[in-house]
Amino acid sequence: MELHMSALEHLVARTNNPLERFNRELNAAFSTPHPSMAIFVATIEALAREHVARLDAVRGRRARGEQRETIQLPRAVELSTEYEDSSSDEDDTVMQDSDADNRHQADAAEDAESGDTSAVV
Repeated sequence: MELHMSALEHLVARTNNPLERFNRELNAAFSTPHPSMAIFVATIEALAREHVARLDAVRGRRARGEQRETIQLPRAVELSTEYEDSSSDEDDTVMQDSDADNRHQADAAEDAESGDTSAVV
């Protein structure tokens, strides 16, 4: 099996982040890593003109904007209304204490069933 590297030569990772896309376009526009100020300004101006021309084409209906892929949102979760909200802090404290007692009793029962005598009660 022969691997063709020429097909991978122009492969570019795609991104939805506009800043990363702009950075990639900017890097491709310069031929040297550190251009002079005049070349830098001329390149930025050319990129800005291209961007404005694209926006005008979309506004004038001569071109279409980029189509974004459809996002599938998860279904809304339905919460049960079994438990009513208590209006007093005292009721909340009693419920928390009883929940803690129930957990402690359940843990003790599990320890007793497993034969674990190292648990401190």
